[in-house]
Amino acid sequence: MDRRRALEEMLRIGEAASRVLLEKYEGDLAVEWKGHNDPVTALDREVNALVVLSLEKSFPGVPIVAEESDPATWAARNAPEAFFVDPVDGTKDLILRNGEFSVMLGLAEAGRPTAGVVVWPTERRSFIGAAGEGAHEIAGDGSRKVIRVADPKTQKDVRALVSRSHPDPAVLAGVVGHQVAGGSADQARAISAATRTLLRARSRFTSRLRPPEASTM
Repeated sequence: MDRRRALEEMLRIGEAASRVLLEKYEGDLAVEWKGHNDPVTALDREVNALVVLSLEKSFPGVPIVAEESDPATWAARNAPEAFFVDPVDGTKDLILRNGEFSVMLGLAEAGRPTAGVVVWPTERRSFIGAAGEGAHEIAGDGSRKVIRVADPKTQKDVRALVSRSHPDPAVLAGVVGHQVAGGSADQARAISAATRTLLRARSRFTSRLRPPEASTM
């Protein structure tokens, strides 16, 4: 597959999905629950269908694994290449209308990820990257800026990004352990306190999204 073409097509499709999200962002989202603490909206499904149909048109025959599609349609286990789609990464944030959600598309070849696109609708920013093509941030006006992984010189320069709605205690413990190594007792206590605060924030965040039947238990 032409990786550069795949990257640009994923960007085009992701931006089209982003426009749909922005158009309908303030409307009735028709929230349902797929499982415990796992919401889905009509908009998730609409964007999922748009992205899948667009990829099928641009890359006929290439399997597509999309979060809101029937798993029976995936059929990518032994394929030489496949697309992966999360139509709305951050459904909880979409429901809360805090702007912190994105459209994600990726390409895997021979079982390895080789290209990906993240479109942030409310900020009108996109991030793209592919093996052999580098990575770029794309502004709303279409201008592109090269981005790369930071090269911190000391532990205090390292930054870690963790999910607010899905903070993994094991990940948080690892972050704390890394930061505390070689640090003072005061630093350790401060980081541990920050970790507890994040976990409490997660609890409050989740309670705001609890389905009606769960809230009465």
